[in-house]
Amino acid sequence: MRKRYMLGRTAMVVAAILWVVNMLMLIPKNDGAVAAFGANKTVYPNVRVSAEGTYGIVYLNKNAKEIILKDMADKIGINRYEITSMRENNTETTTLFQDGANGSVKCEIKTTETQSDDLSIQAKQEFFVSIDLINNAAHAQEYAGIIKEIFEQYDTRPEMSVNYYG
Repeated sequence: MRKRYMLGRTAMVVAAILWVVNMLMLIPKNDGAVAAFGANKTVYPNVRVSAEGTYGIVYLNKNAKEIILKDMADKIGINRYEITSMRENNTETTTLFQDGANGSVKCEIKTTETQSDDLSIQAKQEFFVSIDLINNAAHAQEYAGIIKEIFEQYDTRPEMSVNYYG
């Protein structure tokens, strides 16, 4: 009888140990990938929101380019900008720029002229917008939405990027 009692007690201890081992297997392990990406607590306070797109093959004179750039600046919410133009070979770039303590804005219209077979000049217009926010990364998506609306207004499909940096 004593043997039977010892055998029953041993079986219970073995069952308890197996149950504990089984429960330990259910606890999630700290995976290398999870540790690599989940433990990162770095905060990047600065962000650059940028977009570019082709407006089309259309002639825009200097006045038209300035009107478009001023409209972009108005939608972004800036008003102390400078507009400059630079020509190099068959490319002219008209740039609106404003720099400040909280960031900078740069809007460009790049015109590339090519001569077609019938000797006419074709002008391809490309838009570029870049907004740098210093210590204000929380507003990145808001400005991304504004830039997207600007490009949609001109029936231009933007290629956008949002880059955080520290």
